[in-house]
Amino acid sequence: MGLFVQIRGMKPVMQPVRTVVLLPVLLLPLFLLSACASLSKDECLNADWRNIGYGDASEGYARTRINDHRQACAQYRVSPNLDAYSQGYEEGLRVYCTAARGYQQGVNGYTYRGICPANLEGPFLEAYSFGKDIYALRTGIKKRRHQRSQAVEQLRAIEDEIAHTEAALIQGHMPPSKRALLLDDLKRLSEDRQATERLIYDLDNAIRDLRHQLADMMANNPFER
Repeated sequence: MGLFVQIRGMKPVMQPVRTVVLLPVLLLPLFLLSACASLSKDECLNADWRNIGYGDASEGYARTRINDHRQACAQYRVSPNLDAYSQGYEEGLRVYCTAARGYQQGVNGYTYRGICPANLEGPFLEAYSFGKDIYALRTGIKKRRHQRSQAVEQLRAIEDEIAHTEAALIQGHMPPSKRALLLDDLKRLSEDRQATERLIYDLDNAIRDLRHQLADMMANNPFER
């Protein structure tokens, strides 16, 4: 298929019309759907729903996870076995809803989805809360260390500017207006340096306090002995 194009003073010539290939674009949603599916085709066709339920519960997923499996397997005409899934899920809860697992979930910053039954939730939540506090302290220390590193870099840049400005002030004669501008710059830079030094000082204190809190918690940590 072509298109005739005529340029003034020349015979018409046929130019090929480029065809836009849409197939990859059309297939992209299917690819993304497959990549995000909770179960693969093989897992759907050979599903052990009791084992799947056990795995979901032991990994902390809510019961609604089965809806993801239903959607993933629908294209293969496979429906979940709800009874087998529920049986496995209950077994998995007994593995997940323990103090040891609660602590690990908390200390690693995972979200608890409220899946534990009342008779198991107490010890789990106590340990989860303890671990979450440790996670918060560690995260706080890491955040402030990063802020301190940035402040130190900023302080170095300010000191370089101060040195450059001071060098400019001692060079030969210059108009009073220019000297006044340099003096204003030097005053501003000195204030910035003081503020940045104060920030570093405050961050050092905050890091030290958080470290002390973390050390106290770890010294009385019943889950890592």
